[in-house]
Amino acid sequence: MTIKLIFTIFAIISYLIGFVPYLKDIARKKVQPHAISWAGWGLTTLLAFFAMSSELFNWAAFIVLVNSLACFVVVIFSYVKGVAVTIFSQYDSIFLVSGLLGVVLWQYFNNPDLAIIFAIIPDLSFGIPTIIKTYTNPFSETKLAWLMSTLSGFFSIFAISYVSFTEIAYPIYLFIFDLTVFLLVTQIIRSQKKKSLGRHECV
Repeated sequence: MTIKLIFTIFAIISYLIGFVPYLKDIARKKVQPHAISWAGWGLTTLLAFFAMSSELFNWAAFIVLVNSLACFVVVIFSYVKGVAVTIFSQYDSIFLVSGLLGVVLWQYFNNPDLAIIFAIIPDLSFGIPTIIKTYTNPFSETKLAWLMSTLSGFFSIFAISYVSFTEIAYPIYLFIFDLTVFLLVTQIIRSQKKKSLGRHECV
């Protein structure tokens, strides 16, 4: 068993540790995934998988594929359970158009490096609605899911077959994005709890 495969296994296990409870929280209606974000992530990560494995298959690309399939599962399951956030604001529409435009540009340029750049741009555009939703309602997401997704992204960086921009850019981006959402959920919830305790002490 190679070290790359070991990191791949760690990444997938970490992701599943957070993903399975996330599905349970959807079933219990404790979380409300943003439909634009998760559907967009499913699309961009699927295309990123093809871009990353266009020259030579690597385990980091396989992790991205697992991530893509999981995103589509979240979209379908959250719709079935009636908890998917489907009310689109004006800003959500802008990010949706930006994301779709990025996908089109990605397919237009027949260059792996540009493909990854145009994968990250729409992925971030699709993800901003989730960041906004999490900022306004941090309890709509769970810390465990984003913590384990962050760890999965960290392990996937070490699962790449060789260091190149095409191979490493997307895993690093996913790690940074997931870490951002995790810190956002953690800090806002902690801040709200402190304010709540402060009000109780005043009473």
